[in-house]
Amino acid sequence: MPLNNRIVVSIGGGHGAGVTNVSSLLKQSLIKLFPSLIKIKIVNMDELVIDTTCRKYSEQDYNFAEIYEKLVEPISLEDNSNTIEIVILCGSYALFNDKINEISKLKIFLDTDGDDRLINLIHLKNAADDKESLALLLQEYLENMRPEMEKNISPTKKLADLIIPHMKGSNANTDNDNIGLEIIVDGVVKIIEHINDKNGNSSMKRISSSPLWDFQTELLNVEKDRYYDLS
Repeated sequence: MPLNNRIVVSIGGGHGAGVTNVSSLLKQSLIKLFPSLIKIKIVNMDELVIDTTCRKYSEQDYNFAEIYEKLVEPISLEDNSNTIEIVILCGSYALFNDKINEISKLKIFLDTDGDDRLINLIHLKNAADDKESLALLLQEYLENMRPEMEKNISPTKKLADLIIPHMKGSNANTDNDNIGLEIIVDGVVKIIEHINDKNGNSSMKRISSSPLWDFQTELLNVEKDRYYDLS
């Protein structure tokens, strides 16, 4: 598989921002649009924490060299020059590593309010009805997750090509969240179609669906400080 037929999309954001859910929705949307043209896999950084029993709440929780290798290894052993491989990297530190950022065609940051992220975490961990679990989660959030967000995760927002505010995590069904997802899908579609045309496969287009957002730049060369205010 030629490397120029591979698209790495990095989706970062704080704990409870919904990066895993948005990555799954993105995968589903792209498969519907390009059922015969693309192969997709998701690399979830939450599944690659070095030691979940003794987290450092920093970049030291991850082996970025190993993650990089997962991003560049082929999805399929088939040598098909018409197939485009898409690898979605999702996690709080998806935009943290310089080497990974260099190969990412699109870097996205889900900018979710701290209160919303905490509520999402409570629901994800089923802690709402368990006082002991809730107390432990609140302690972990206040002592570890919130400082980690301020020190290590929030600063990666400036590295993003797209900043999508107010995503509701596992409940991504509001108008703002649907618009946010459409913007992300459209960004990836532009890259897919550019590669497709460059390879001389202009006849293989996406399946018609609801209208996507029209970006002015063909290659999605967005300015680093561009902010889509969906509020």
